[in-house]
Amino acid sequence: MQDTYWNKQSHESLKEYLSFHFKKRDKDRLYAQITTHSSLLTAAYKHTLRDATGMHPSRILILEALQSFDTEQQFISKIKDHILRSQNDEPVLIVVQCDSGDKNTNLIACAKYAVINECTKLIYKAPVSIIFIVQLTPMENKNFYSIQCGDWHSVHIDNLLTPGIAMPSINDMQRNRMSVLIAKSIESRNNFSLDQNETPHEQDKCLNLRLLIERSLQRALSLVRDPEENKHRSTQRVSLILLILHDRSNKGIVFRHK
Repeated sequence: MQDTYWNKQSHESLKEYLSFHFKKRDKDRLYAQITTHSSLLTAAYKHTLRDATGMHPSRILILEALQSFDTEQQFISKIKDHILRSQNDEPVLIVVQCDSGDKNTNLIACAKYAVINECTKLIYKAPVSIIFIVQLTPMENKNFYSIQCGDWHSVHIDNLLTPGIAMPSINDMQRNRMSVLIAKSIESRNNFSLDQNETPHEQDKCLNLRLLIERSLQRALSLVRDPEENKHRSTQRVSLILLILHDRSNKGIVFRHK
């Protein structure tokens, strides 16, 4: 199941998911609702969507907040104007975003119905793709219910944005211990160092060990239990190790268990 979800269906990021449908599967239209825990998209993300779908940025509409519209008419007018501005032979992508999805279930359902209804009424030759992105708060113990059927896809992509630096995939982190990931990274770096013709892009593929440790540090150190009289050591421990990690003068540090 994990192989299907991560590798065959490409849920690592929004870019990979859209590339899978528009390029690998050669689809010309997509209706999808995507839940996420990450930050929502801004207009600057149009160029990434262009690379993933092959559509010109002018054919892509990103609505950053569904709640920003005062009336349904304003929302529909924005959708309609974007479609009519596009040429009839060019595909169109509409991305509608909404935060606090667990609190806005009815709003999302109404917006989805309004968009589909408007698209069916308009005479437009080229396909129109619609993506609803629903942001959920991972810390709240609440559920978001929305059953999709027909042409609609319903998926969860934990992090929409493609990482700017090399990090292990969630699939790798679920299957391997941290020591295995670090060993693979060291081996990969050693192989690249032997190749004098490596490109910056190839160098970026190497795992960023420092950032991986920093992101795992607080959760890992929270498992260390101090005696009641030394509770203050927990925060001191995190601060000390972060200080050591960011100290560029240390060329090598060994933590020894006594």
